[in-house]
Amino acid sequence: MQYSVVRISKVLSDSDCLRYDADFFKPEYLEIESKLKKPNFKTLKEFGIKIYHPNEIKREYTENNEGVRFLRAQNVRPFLADNESNPVYISKQDAEKLKRNKIKKNDILITRTGANFGQCCLYLLDDEPIASSHSFIVRSGILHPAFLAVFLNSRYGRNLLNKGMYGGVQPEIAPFYIYNIPIPSFSDKFQKKFNGLYNDIENHINNSKSLYQQAENLLLEELGLKDFQPKHQLFYIKNYSDTQKAERFDAEYFQPQYEEIVKKIKNYQGGFSTLGKEGKFTSGSFVSDSFYSDSGIPYIRIKELSYKGSIDKEKLIFLNEKFKSKNETRVAEGDFVIATIGNTIGKVCLIDKELTGAIPSNNTSKYKLNNKDDVFFYQILLQSILVQKQIERDFTQTAQPKISDSALSNIAVPLISDEKKKLISTKIQEYVNSNSKSKSLLEIAKKAVEIAIEDNEDQANKWIDQELEKLEVRLSSD
Repeated sequence: MQYSVVRISKVLSDSDCLRYDADFFKPEYLEIESKLKKPNFKTLKEFGIKIYHPNEIKREYTENNEGVRFLRAQNVRPFLADNESNPVYISKQDAEKLKRNKIKKNDILITRTGANFGQCCLYLLDDEPIASSHSFIVRSGILHPAFLAVFLNSRYGRNLLNKGMYGGVQPEIAPFYIYNIPIPSFSDKFQKKFNGLYNDIENHINNSKSLYQQAENLLLEELGLKDFQPKHQLFYIKNYSDTQKAERFDAEYFQPQYEEIVKKIKNYQGGFSTLGKEGKFTSGSFVSDSFYSDSGIPYIRIKELSYKGSIDKEKLIFLNEKFKSKNETRVAEGDFVIATIGNTIGKVCLIDKELTGAIPSNNTSKYKLNNKDDVFFYQILLQSILVQKQIERDFTQTAQPKISDSALSNIAVPLISDEKKKLISTKIQEYVNSNSKSKSLLEIAKKAVEIAIEDNEDQANKWIDQELEKLEVRLSSD
């Protein structure tokens, strides 16, 4: 049994709402605070940070990406904002009403409520979008913004944000609490080192986006679909025989946009196949949450499938030693895991060596290719409109959308020439390597802050230099 003994003076000083619940004074939180409160520590407020709570109005998104970009809480990811996934825009008139919500370059965003509570990123673009009221905008005062962003994503910063959470169904955090988070005073020279790391991270992320776009353009140009803009038509005419053949009567299934894509694939000069002929789908396994743990066998759920084609390992849960594996589906390096139910249906991720032996949940399906040489090509093919639009067409709608392994197996795919596949695969391999380096640099930055807190700046600087050298050697050998 864990317990903490605290003075009433601490209860009064640590919260503006007299919190005395046990979660707020967990032993691990108190231990973290004691490590941060070195002789030269200050609170974030004493470093001059400013926290802005954005206003809210009724959201009315514009069509065709017109107006001013609106950054939702789901775009606030650890370290860096996700500016690519499902961008939405509001009118210039609405943006004018939300001047307080304007995000500037080098602002820090913290998700203050909801499923992504406590996630924190540094905003690095110049476009000044409008923030959702579900995120705080933080300006770093005399602290370097890159350093502060890394600190808040470190084990120390993240745990203290978790400590400040209140509310059950919808967790929240208050500005008063964030202002009073302690942090040791580090030299200007040490803080500046994180500017360079963030610049390198940003360069690799931009490079990876460019490489992915190049690969996608090559694929769509080959099919004559590069500038294809799917349009939802209000009415169209189909023969009764078409409904009999498809065994579907719902109008959505026969949207002309789907037919146009399938026609392009089936008329492709190199011929076509199906996902079922090129590989095999196996439904994931149901495992009771009574086996969930912090270590053991990785268990991949829908929420761990990221939009960038990889597993979000920070969110992974594991299955403990009491779990007895029988006939559960397991994945290996080079397999894909695809979401088969819910709002993220069709989201697909590639399994790396680290996750070999993991078990995907029953809300996903494993896809194993017959030809492992095609893995990188299929990484982009499965995420392209060629496959995603067919998934959108074929899922059935009950309480929530769902697609079967047999429906996935029948999805048409083009038989691209080996020469073109190799060219596309090379771009995707370079994309994966660049993405991997950006993630490694983020981990180096986070660990360096933790070493500086636990030891000193000199040890952290040495560790950064050693790890950067190792990273260069590893990537050159790859």
